[in-house]
Amino acid sequence: MNRGLSDVVAALLSLVITLILLGAFLSIDGRFFFNSVPTSSQTPDVQLLSVLYADYNSSDICVYVMNYGPGNLVIAYATYGSYFTPVQASVYLVENVSCGKPLLYFEPYGNLISGKEYLIVIPLVVPTNNYNVTIYTTAGNAYEVVPYSV
Repeated sequence: MNRGLSDVVAALLSLVITLILLGAFLSIDGRFFFNSVPTSSQTPDVQLLSVLYADYNSSDICVYVMNYGPGNLVIAYATYGSYFTPVQASVYLVENVSCGKPLLYFEPYGNLISGKEYLIVIPLVVPTNNYNVTIYTTAGNAYEVVPYSV
């Protein structure tokens, strides 16, 4: 009879220890289980930026992009090659083609409106032979581009 009682006590003790450890785990990292479904205020905007064409010359790197996302984007800065210091990029809205050339309208705040095509011009501050470009938005997203040489 003693033997049966010790098995029950051991099982109950094991269950209590397991529940205590589960409670400790949930108190430390419970947000993983209970806040895993984002609410509408927590849902991030999807940013879809498509690179249409990219090239470079001796003074600038030119990247043509289109914003396919539901919201607007704002270009913060760009880096290129091994020169990781942020470079201020100029943004131009590309409108309908007139006589074979697009019309460019300067966008002073770097806004990329959804559904529009833009030209991002990055000045070459330091000459380099590595033209891998990374474009950063104010939301913290980064887009990498390898331009084609002209």
